[in-house]
Amino acid sequence: MNRRGALVIGGVALAVAVGWGVQRSVRTASSAARAASEGGAGADGDAAGVSARINDSAARRVRAQIVDDDGEPLEGGHVSLRCLYDDEVTAIAGNAWKIDDDGAFEGPGCLGIVCVELHHATAIPAEPWSLVPGEPGLLRATTLPRLHGTVVDRRDRPIAAARVTVRAPTDGEAEATVPTIGTTTTTDVDGMFSFALVQRPPCDPCTEVDRGCEDTPLLLHDRVLVGVHADRFAPARVEVEIEGSDIVAPPIRMTPPADALSGTLVDPAGDAYPRATIIARASDDPSEQHQTEIADGGFAFESLGAGPYDLRALQDGLELATASRVKPGDDVELVGSQMARGPDIELEITEDGLPVAGVTVDGGPFRGARTDVDGRVRADVAMPGEHMLSLRPPGAGLVRRALTIPRPAADPEPQPDAPARVHLRVELDGDAHSAGRRR
Repeated sequence: MNRRGALVIGGVALAVAVGWGVQRSVRTASSAARAASEGGAGADGDAAGVSARINDSAARRVRAQIVDDDGEPLEGGHVSLRCLYDDEVTAIAGNAWKIDDDGAFEGPGCLGIVCVELHHATAIPAEPWSLVPGEPGLLRATTLPRLHGTVVDRRDRPIAAARVTVRAPTDGEAEATVPTIGTTTTTDVDGMFSFALVQRPPCDPCTEVDRGCEDTPLLLHDRVLVGVHADRFAPARVEVEIEGSDIVAPPIRMTPPADALSGTLVDPAGDAYPRATIIARASDDPSEQHQTEIADGGFAFESLGAGPYDLRALQDGLELATASRVKPGDDVELVGSQMARGPDIELEITEDGLPVAGVTVDGGPFRGARTDVDGRVRADVAMPGEHMLSLRPPGAGLVRRALTIPRPAADPEPQPDAPARVHLRVELDGDAHSAGRRR
């Protein structure tokens, strides 16, 4: 087996070319601070560039408490800091400071103005936030308007743990976006759900200098579809107008589900697939979608509406079979287009002949796999066919490459319980990879 990326199957070598993108390093405020401490710019700000801005002495740290509309400490969230110095804006190293139980935070300062950006699920600054190092501040936040409602059954009893989603209307403007922060949540024990509505925060001095303050209104949908899914209930959906600051959706009542839709999925030889997924999408409402896993070749959907439904069978990203306008109560026989028993895959990543650990591998039979100390990841019974792999070595950029996993050659003495193993080696270009990892 060569070192330049060969897939060896039954004595046939298939070349696999992989190029690693070079990730340029960016000099951050923290590196500038280190440069200053090692003899670069001093605290007097005479030197130009980032080094002159950062001064993380105790006297120049920033401290503030954030309070809500009622003057109480803001709960949850975190802040990021930017420095405005000499008409330039720089992110301050660290860039995420948690807000404690008293609504307070503390972080590095600089020789200019420190702008504070709030990252919170339900609040934004009530006015532009900026701090002067060494002077404790009080910052006021305001609660975002919200869309909320209740999910109940036919007897008006609350349904807890129901999954609630917000989608754009089917006839909405293509350029508009959903007006909620987040699109999925679950109901609490009282059957209640809530979504904060998008609102542009006030423009602080750093934003104004960096890219200018936008004054055009946000292009948001003025209506949304609120869908609800819960075990042992049929899906429900309502359309809600987005107008005002406190939008209450009508009570969403869920009804018992339709009959179960069941079936089997096998390959052309009658074998079951090891990890196939079945997706059922309402034929007349694409926003309603259900998913289940194959177990011993069978599947069942038990929380459906009236239907009908379109079915898709998938494994390792490849479509195996489909069925259209299937009704609840039907029993469906699906036969996949691919053979179920593919080879076991072993992927080895090396650089200059040495294994590379910690490479993240996604796509095909891999889901968030990481190479071990030997530079290897493995997957059993991989699906033959064309796959797209995403590879990310430590410190380098993401690379996508198409990969063909062929059906193993027929064995004169078939051993169905011992599938062939395919060994794939990818040799990294040492110079490009090292440059991608350089700091």
